[in-house]
Amino acid sequence: MKKIFFLFFFGVHFYCFPALQAQNSDILKAQETVKNFFGSIAALDVEMMSGYVATDFLLLEDGEVMKLNDLVVEINKIKTYNVTRVNTINFLDAKQHDDVIWLAYDNTADLSMADQKMQLKWLESAVLIKERGQWKIELLHATSKH
Repeated sequence: MKKIFFLFFFGVHFYCFPALQAQNSDILKAQETVKNFFGSIAALDVEMMSGYVATDFLLLEDGEVMKLNDLVVEINKIKTYNVTRVNTINFLDAKQHDDVIWLAYDNTADLSMADQKMQLKWLESAVLIKERGQWKIELLHATSKH
């Protein structure tokens, strides 16, 4: 009986483990996409930022609905100020279903301009899809924690 149990457990583990590894790898890549997206915002690099979002990207923040072009306009306004931004992202949960991943995370932005410092915090969720083999942010929702 122990031998049958061992063979069953080993067989299930052997069969399922590669699928779990692939899923974990996809989730890690999706998380990296989110980190890189916010890194590009911190760098005020709208071209780089555009590479991390899906063609039908949608941002929901502070009761506003924005598309990529709206976000680009806002970032270009910030370029006139000498602002530095450092994001800290703490992932809380992740789920994958085929070529769709959703992530939940805390996002903290430490901002400084001249001698002023400010910290902003959000609870966010992102839905990512696979476009041409790359994970892209399709939907981003941010709720301020202030």
